[in-house]
Amino acid sequence: MANLRTRRPRLNPDSFITAAETSFEPQSTAVRSRPARATGKGRGDPKPWEAPDVRADVTKPFNLRLPEPLKLKLDHIRAQTRVSVHEFVMAALVPAVEAELERLQRKQR
Repeated sequence: MANLRTRRPRLNPDSFITAAETSFEPQSTAVRSRPARATGKGRGDPKPWEAPDVRADVTKPFNLRLPEPLKLKLDHIRAQTRVSVHEFVMAALVPAVEAELERLQRKQR
């Protein structure tokens, strides 16, 4: 059987109910298009993750193809440490992404 974990809710029940009861009024009836995101290719350009419409509370799925032996190794780590594969991969991925961004920034100077 899978190791299922529960997450604490992000909102307490009162905050959830208050937010649900708040009426949503559209800003205009005209069709709004989403603003184009910056590419971040030039020096001083805003980065795509710094755009005003990017939300930290939104998660996006990303499928990852792994060789079977690597997937089995990750499953073994999960079973031995009780740390989910997602948590393990995120702990390794976030510092690697930040280091690569710093390297690219130094290279542009």
